[in-house]
Amino acid sequence: MGGVVPGFASMDIARWKSLVDARAAQHFNHLGITLVDVSVGANFRSPEFYRTAEEKIRYANDHGIIIDLAFFGPDGLMNRLLPSHDDRQKWFTYAISRLAAFDVTWQGLEAWETYENGREVLKEIGDYLANLDPYKHPRSTRASITSAPLADDGWLRYRSYQTGDDQIGGIEQQVYQYPSVNNFGVGTNDADTFRRRLWNSTSNGQYPATVIPNEQAANEMKIWYDFMKETRHWELEPFFDADNARGLALEGVEYVIYVEKPGPVTVNVDKETYDVEWLNPMTGEHVRAKEKSKGLAYTTTTPDSTHDWVLHISREGHKASMLKSYKFDSRDPPLELQVAEGNPDKIPFDIVEPSGDTLSFSLPARFGVKLKRQSKALSRMTYEWTGEVSAGERSYRVIGSGPEGTFHIPANIAPDYPAGLHVRVTAMNGLGKVYILDRNYTLTK
Repeated sequence: MGGVVPGFASMDIARWKSLVDARAAQHFNHLGITLVDVSVGANFRSPEFYRTAEEKIRYANDHGIIIDLAFFGPDGLMNRLLPSHDDRQKWFTYAISRLAAFDVTWQGLEAWETYENGREVLKEIGDYLANLDPYKHPRSTRASITSAPLADDGWLRYRSYQTGDDQIGGIEQQVYQYPSVNNFGVGTNDADTFRRRLWNSTSNGQYPATVIPNEQAANEMKIWYDFMKETRHWELEPFFDADNARGLALEGVEYVIYVEKPGPVTVNVDKETYDVEWLNPMTGEHVRAKEKSKGLAYTTTTPDSTHDWVLHISREGHKASMLKSYKFDSRDPPLELQVAEGNPDKIPFDIVEPSGDTLSFSLPARFGVKLKRQSKALSRMTYEWTGEVSAGERSYRVIGSGPEGTFHIPANIAPDYPAGLHVRVTAMNGLGKVYILDRNYTLTK
């Protein structure tokens, strides 16, 4: 469970220690920082700069907190400070030699998508880490939306997100390997919205590592932690077979079901006898159900209709017996990545917009799909729209989500224009089945 801390580089040591003390008491075990931002651009090579950063990192480590470290801030900051390959090689050789001994994860660049050569320089940074970090700490990068476009480049070991859009995290969880963490709270100021994003992100299979808007939100994360630590969280996967709810499950053992809109809920479970309780995610209160679940379909209603709830269905005795042995994956056969359906005849929707062959930055580009048929599963479709200019080798970018809207295409998606833009719609139905449909356009300025 992580929190992202803005302004680390300029934060005085007393304030940092106070923050670490507070977050450690709330069970946070990761804090995300940016080592070099615009405030320290003048002295980021000096030994004193490193001594100050190391004192802060050491204090966090001493309190059981791992530091998720992005080397440089967004918008091309590293390119301006270290413009040549030799500059980067010297700096990263020195930086990694000083920082690798700490309890850290590497998070590359903040908002990698804002770098015109983000994919290229992250491969370079990945090589430095692979060769110079003797402890082989986990590697990823911060993202404006998602780091999944870099998953096939060989250096990334977990996916990072910065979005409250559940469609993106939920769909990509079905088609990519590696764990994922999400800074879902960015831009959120109220605790209710924060809490809903926390539990929806959890239902996508993501761990939280997010900006904390206030202490009420921090306490809601403590409630999340206290609950999740008693589950088999390491092998829970997104679960879709529920009405008016979504969540995680190890089928036949444990189900964590998030009910964002209170009311009646039906969860289809394996035929076993389960203990049932409700968690109030606002207060941490547990409400035990009067009856156990014994059938294949468990139907119940939230304890009240004033806020969201978490339904916990589990075989507690069986879970206790499972803890007597060591298994990372208790499924037999083990889970495999889903093979997305790409046969146009089996895809239940068509792309109706954009209808032409050309897109331009000077005009808003509408997108939209139309379902070919209706069913219960198709009534809960989610969509991720991505665009990629293959000739630029900058990987894809998320340019939209949902069944319709307006594309948001970054200007740095291609080095030159006009360019061939490959648009992909990755969609998921209400039961977790994934579909892919592709179109090609000419992109002009």
